Amino acid sequence: MNKTATEMFEKLEFRLIETKAYLVYESNDGGLITQYIFNKAFKRLEVKEYELYNDSKPQGLTIYYVEHIKAITQQMKELGWL
Repeated sequence: MNKTATEMFEKLEFRLIETKAYLVYESNDGGLITQYIFNKAFKRLEVKEYELYNDSKPQGLTIYYVEHIKAITQQMKELGWL
C-alpha cells in the first residue's frame, strides 16, 4: 500500500503545518530547523533551513536525502503538480 506524503514526512520526523496558501513540513533537529514549504498559489517548493541557537541564521548548504525527495514528489502528485 502506498503511503501519503504526510505519512512519509511523519516517518522522517517532520510535522505538518497547513494553511490556505501553504503546506509546510517542519523538522527540528536540536535547534536546526528544516522546512519544506509547498506554495500552493505559485506551485513551487521553498526550502528553508536555519539554526535557532545561532540567531536563526540561514544555512549555506541543503542536503536532499532520497527519502525526502520521495516524500516531496508524493506531495507534488497529491497537489496535482505532477
